[in-house]
Amino acid sequence: MLRGSELLEAFRGWITHPEHVPTGLGASSEIEESPGDRNPRSIRWILESSEMMSQIVLWEDGQSEFDLIDVATSEVRSEHRQIDSRQELDQVLEIVREWVIRS
Repeated sequence: MLRGSELLEAFRGWITHPEHVPTGLGASSEIEESPGDRNPRSIRWILESSEMMSQIVLWEDGQSEFDLIDVATSEVRSEHRQIDSRQELDQVLEIVREWVIRS
């Protein structure tokens, strides 16, 4: 079970890995971390292109919220998930990435 700093480190490692977010595809990536004194701590990742946008917030207790946005139609899909394993983390991050990059 992933929790706490281990979960946030796995998240950070995934979203900063060049293989997962390749450059040159017209997408921009932004990462925001909560202040260290927040409890629970969190990381927010925003990924956007000219047509699509996504964001996910992951808290160290495994709670997550993500939004998938179609800029042209203003459609927003939001979902809450509990992430307890590396497999669940990978699955959610692939959904968020594929929404924007569509590779």
